[in-house]
Amino acid sequence: MEAESKRKECLEPLIKIYELLLQHPDPVQAGQDVRAWAAELARLHEQRSTLQMEVVARGFEGMVQSAEIAGQNRALRQHGDELTRELAGRNQVLSETVAELSAQGLRRERAEAALQQAHDELELRVVQRTEQLHEARLGLARAERMASLSRLVSGVAHRLNTPLGNARMAVSCVGAANAQFKQRMTKPMTRHELAEFVESGSQAAALAESSLARATELMTVFKQVSTLEHVESASAFDPAALVRDAALLAGEYVGTKKVEIHFDMPALPVCQGYPQMLLQVLKQLLVNALVYGQKPGEDGGVWVAVRADSGSLCISVRDQGPGISAAKMECIFEPFNSDLSGVGLGLGLHIARNLVTDLSQGSLTVSSTPGQGACFTLQVPLNAV
Repeated sequence: MEAESKRKECLEPLIKIYELLLQHPDPVQAGQDVRAWAAELARLHEQRSTLQMEVVARGFEGMVQSAEIAGQNRALRQHGDELTRELAGRNQVLSETVAELSAQGLRRERAEAALQQAHDELELRVVQRTEQLHEARLGLARAERMASLSRLVSGVAHRLNTPLGNARMAVSCVGAANAQFKQRMTKPMTRHELAEFVESGSQAAALAESSLARATELMTVFKQVSTLEHVESASAFDPAALVRDAALLAGEYVGTKKVEIHFDMPALPVCQGYPQMLLQVLKQLLVNALVYGQKPGEDGGVWVAVRADSGSLCISVRDQGPGISAAKMECIFEPFNSDLSGVGLGLGLHIARNLVTDLSQGSLTVSSTPGQGACFTLQVPLNAV
């Protein structure tokens, strides 16, 4: 069937040419046309052969390409299979990792819950311990106040014992002299005996008066220990002017001892508080620095620095004297501490600290190095109302 089809395909051009010759009117022209048609037919056959060869070549190339594509497809399928297996393995690893992460997250949540519970328990313990510490501090403060009060009472009794004892002795002497005088009045008395009686009575009265005056003076000083005796209303004041007034009063109190006072006071705001109380405290600190804070035979000085920072007024009084030992600094604010100067009652710093802490809710501290002077620091709120 295929050979018959090819034979018919080859005879079709000849049949077509024969039909055209039969229809042509001029035989000569028909011959020429036949040659032209034959040449055209040969060209067409050659072109057809060329096309067939190209088709065959392209078919072969297509087969080769198909084979290559098939090989590539097989390689791709193999690679895809490998990728699929690898992806399956990675999915398995990822699933295991996710499971592990979930387990870790669960463990972490449990650990955080336990940590939070421990934190809450710790906070509760801290609150309880803080309350206990606060109560302990209050108890310690009460104990310290009672101890301080006990020392104060003991000191008052000791200080008053001498003048009251002298006054009692004078009164006893007057009583004894009066008894003797009453007995001797039954007999004649000489002028000399009467003069002795009057003189002894005068001496006893003078001794009693001076002793009672000393006792009254001591009681006036003792009253200053209590801040309740300090009656003052809060008012506005200029810190720089207050410091200069305290320095002037301290200089007048010291008298002939000339020591230069150096001031370091930048621009300061107007404060609200108790200026008379601060004036009394600063005067005490400056007097101590002028009298006891200077080295013998050397030109010393006192340095006063005033700062206003973080809602507080800070005043420091520094000298270059012999300084204070650690043992004496522990009890420097205690009542009747006269170890520093050897004179006075030793109540000045005690009264000053009580005024600052109780009235102004401030603080009075000291720092010192033996041989390098001492520095007292007074700190009170800018607005102490």
